[in-house]
Amino acid sequence: MSRKMDILTEDLVTLPQAAKGIPCPAGSRPPHYTTVYRWTKTGIGGERLESIRVGSQLLTSTQAMSRFLERINIEAA
Repeated sequence: MSRKMDILTEDLVTLPQAAKGIPCPAGSRPPHYTTVYRWTKTGIGGERLESIRVGSQLLTSTQAMSRFLERINIEAA
C-alpha cells in the first residue's frame, strides 16, 4: 500500500540529507545519496521512495524514508 507524501506537513529533506539520516551499524557508512536517488526512480522490489521535485531539487521526507524502509523490510521478512 503506497501513500502520497504530504509536502505541507512532512519534514522535507534533500536526498543527501536523507542518506545521512539513515541509521547505520557502528563502523559502517550510510548509503550514498545516489542510492537514495535510485530508490526514488527504480525502487527495491517494486517499492519506490516517495519524492517531489521543487525547482531543480529532488526532495523526499523523513516520514517517506521511514515508510519506504518499513515496506522493503516487511517484504524481505
